[in-house]
Amino acid sequence: MQARYTINHEWARKEGNHFVVGITDFGQACFKEITQVVFPNIGQFFRQKESFCVLESSKAANEVEMPLSGTVLETNHSLMASPEKINNHCYDEGWLIKIRASNELLEWQNLLPPLTYRNEIGVFFNKSK
Repeated sequence: MQARYTINHEWARKEGNHFVVGITDFGQACFKEITQVVFPNIGQFFRQKESFCVLESSKAANEVEMPLSGTVLETNHSLMASPEKINNHCYDEGWLIKIRASNELLEWQNLLPPLTYRNEIGVFFNKSK
């Protein structure tokens, strides 16, 4: 299934009976070089738009929001040793967590499809000029 996006540059992609969650390429570019990841606990529940993770860079520390309500099943612990994977491979090796969604049908529809997200980030680029 194709990924969907939040306006705050998180993504979610369904894989089997769970979702993989990360930040978008645009989102990671805003951080510059990510130097540390602070993960939630396995089994912890978060509501949609609730902060679940902190990404630290030389620039700042920023919270990452849940694209879907759900329970954390797994964290990408390879990022503890190699957080730069988020900068270099944010959609595959740089994923953050895997979740079991609790309100998948309704919340999935509220996420942005790829074309809509690309149009939205175009607005960000135009505002920064």
